[in-house]
Amino acid sequence: MSFEIKMLGKVRGIFLDLLPTGREDEQLQLTGQAEQLVAQGSAPYQEIVRQGRCFMATNSAVATVTGIPTTAYALALYNNESDGGRSYVIDQVWALYTTNTAALPHVGIIGVLSTVREAIPAAATGATPRQMNGMGNSDTKAKICIAADNPTGGGAGLLPSTTGLAANWIPLGTSVNAAVTSLPGFQQVVQIDGKIIVPPGRYFALHTLGSVTSSSAQLGVMWHEKLLTLG
Repeated sequence: MSFEIKMLGKVRGIFLDLLPTGREDEQLQLTGQAEQLVAQGSAPYQEIVRQGRCFMATNSAVATVTGIPTTAYALALYNNESDGGRSYVIDQVWALYTTNTAALPHVGIIGVLSTVREAIPAAATGATPRQMNGMGNSDTKAKICIAADNPTGGGAGLLPSTTGLAANWIPLGTSVNAAVTSLPGFQQVVQIDGKIIVPPGRYFALHTLGSVTSSSAQLGVMWHEKLLTLG
């Protein structure tokens, strides 16, 4: 038995590439297993970025730690939305190693996510989130905290003790080895693609963990903001 189905769609933005007159009704294309064929019409992040709710932030280079930290971090993103506000969906993190004086150091990116609402921190001076569509209309409520905010923390900022627990830090991506002993430039980029979500009132913090403290990395995070119902 076959059924006739008509689909009605609403196109966002400017109407382009409309079907010619007389071809408004089109058959769906199926595979031999009766699966509908679907093609991606745009780049994966295009619509999120276009709407102006995708941001990035970086810090100044901070020395790698050789042990799993607790409250120390190199770069932290704080979601300053009210309860019920936008969540921050983490898309990507990266580390650009700017200093390397040891022979073939082994380093990786680690991260920690709050599980309870924390007090609102002071944002770092000049650490402003940047909008990824190039428009510069940054109305995000995100606060960016960097290591230099708290020099008493051994060169790193300090998380609240309810977030900064050694057991909460996790590896992000795989670690790498430098191929040279004195020049910077090796780097890591890790696609998170929404596997980490920062609810209102929570931190997402980063550091680098490695074999020596003589390597330093500039860390970065990219995220987009959405209203989500969290379970």
